[in-house]
Amino acid sequence: MSFASVESTAKHAVARQNNVKPVVIKSSDVAPVYKDPNSFSAPAKLLSASCESCALYSLCLPISVNKNAFGKLDTIIQRRKPVKQGSHLFRHGDAFHALYVVRTGCLKTYTISPDGQNQITGFYTPGEVLGLDGLNSSYHTNYAKTLENTSICKIPFTELEKLSREIPSLQRHLFGLMAREIEVDQKLIMLINNRSADQRIAAFLLNISDRFKNRRLSGSSFRLPMSRGDIANYLGLAVETVSRVFSKLQTRKILTAENKEVTILDLVALGNLSNNMQ
Repeated sequence: MSFASVESTAKHAVARQNNVKPVVIKSSDVAPVYKDPNSFSAPAKLLSASCESCALYSLCLPISVNKNAFGKLDTIIQRRKPVKQGSHLFRHGDAFHALYVVRTGCLKTYTISPDGQNQITGFYTPGEVLGLDGLNSSYHTNYAKTLENTSICKIPFTELEKLSREIPSLQRHLFGLMAREIEVDQKLIMLINNRSADQRIAAFLLNISDRFKNRRLSGSSFRLPMSRGDIANYLGLAVETVSRVFSKLQTRKILTAENKEVTILDLVALGNLSNNMQ
C-alpha cells in the first residue's frame, strides 16, 4: 500500500470517529546563527550541511539510521537558503513534489474558505516536517507561510520514497509522521470543540513549551514567533479573548508576557488549567 493511500484511509477514519471533517494540520547553506537562544530562529547549535551532524536530526529522522544511510539521505536533501519572513513556501494548488523540514525559524499553514476567510491549521518549528497535506491529492491543500526568517531542508518525495524501500526504519518513520499528523488533527478538534478559552491557551502554551524542551532549550522562557491574532485564529477565539486570558494568567502569576516574550512561572498551574483542574 502506498503512503498516500494509507494517509487517506487513516484521515477518513478520524472523520468518522469524531463525526466532523478533520482539520488538516500540516509543520547546502549553513543556517545563520541568531543571538536569541530562546527563539525558534536559534538552533540548539550551529547546523551544518550534513544530516548526521545536524543538531535536529533526531527530531526529524529515525535515530536508527546508520552512517551509510545518512550518506544516502544527504544525496537527496536540498538545503535551501533562508526564506524571508512573510514568504510562502508553497500555496494551495501547487503540485506536491517534496516534504520540508524546518531547520530554523517558524512557519504557519492555513487554508482559505470559499468566502475568503483564513483558518490557520498549524505552526511548524525546527525539526518538524511539513508538506504532507499534498501526499494524497498530489497537490498542496494548504498554504505555508514563514513567520520569521526560516531555513528549510527540501526532500524530494519520489526519491525519499525510493530510499525508504532500502531503509526500513526510514519507511516506518514516514508512517509515524502520518500518524502524528492524524493525532494532531484529533487534538485540535477536541481543543476547539470541548474546551474553554483559558484551557485552549494553556494547552497551546504547554505545547510550545514542550517543543522548546525537545530541542534542549528552555521550556519556561521563550519567544512566541506568532502574533496574538494568529493564536486567536488557530484556537478559534477572538483576539480580545486571547489578550484577556494572557492578562488573567499574569495576574494569577502563572506567567509573565511582554510582547512575544513569555516566561512560565508556574508550569504545574498551567498544566492544571489545561486539564480543567482549576
